[in-house]
This record gives sequence, C-alpha cells and structure tokens, in this order.
Amino acid sequence: MPDRLARLTDTVEAFITEQQQFNHRMETRFDRMDARLQKLNTDIGELRGNVVRQVVGTQFRELTQDMGFQYQRMLYRAELVEMCAQVGPEDIARGDRRSFYRADLVLEVTDPAVATHYLAVEAAYTGDEHDTQRAQCNAALLTRFLGCPAHPAIASVRNVHEIQDLIDDGTVHWYPLEPADFTPD
Repeated sequence: MPDRLARLTDTVEAFITEQQQFNHRMETRFDRMDARLQKLNTDIGELRGNVVRQVVGTQFRELTQDMGFQYQRMLYRAELVEMCAQVGPEDIARGDRRSFYRADLVLEVTDPAVATHYLAVEAAYTGDEHDTQRAQCNAALLTRFLGCPAHPAIASVRNVHEIQDLIDDGTVHWYPLEPADFTPD
C-alpha cells in the first residue's frame, strides 16, 4: 500500500507540475493575444477617427448652417501654424499649440449681421471630454489670435454622458452625424 501511495503521490505531483507549466503557457498566450487585441483596437479607433474627419470635411456647410452661420472659408493647417508663430513658445503650452494646428476643422463663418466668427470643430465617432476640451481650447486661441468670436463644436455619432451638460448649456455645439454617413455609396 505505501508503494502505491508513493506512486500516486508522484503521479499527482507530476500532473500538478505539468498543469502549472500549461497554465503558464496559456497565460503567456493570453497576454500576447490581449496585447494584439489592444493594438487592433487602437488601430481601428485611429482609422475610424480618420473616416469621421473625412465625413465632417464633406458636411462643413451643413454644420455651419446648423449653428446659424454662413460658411466663408476653411482655414488650413499652414494658416494655423502661422498664427502660432506670432507668439513665443512660452505663451502657449506645447500640447495646446500642437492641438491647435492639428485641429480637425477650423472654419471662418459670418453671422446674419455679416460679422466674422470662427468655428473650432473636433470630429469623433464618440464625442468625449477630450474632444470638448480641445474644441474649447482651440476656439479660445482663435479668438486670441484673430480678435473675433470663435465657437467650439464637436461632430460625432454619439457622446459620452459626461459632456451632455456642455452641449445642453450651449458651451459646446454638437453636430450629430448619422451612422449611415459612414456607409459607402
């Protein structure tokens, strides 16, 4: 009986060792799969963001009208970079400077009295705090550089709950995009 018990104990210990090795291999594989899925998720998010910017780039006139303005022209990145060059690097934080000249869409518009305004638009599939903060910061910089009123806006299919108060009180304008806008013709 002690011999049988010893063999059984050895067998159980060998099984436990094999199971631990197997578990370690599986954990390593799952970690690698998680890392790949996270990278894929990031890549898909970036691609989706680019598509949203393209869609908004075709609907800027509608967005302008939705806000009660008349479209005049689109400002290009070179113009935004030039505006930043007017002030020293210590006047605007580096991140705000980059965010400004990488804005998704900046428009010159007029109101019914033909006064010039600007729109700082951020595009996202799901609008969030980052988008609203970026639009607000870019609008503030436009006002600072150009001396005209500038308005923050986001264009998105949906928004996170946390920004609804900013939309409701008019701090940030929301231009809703339709999921059908992303379907090829």
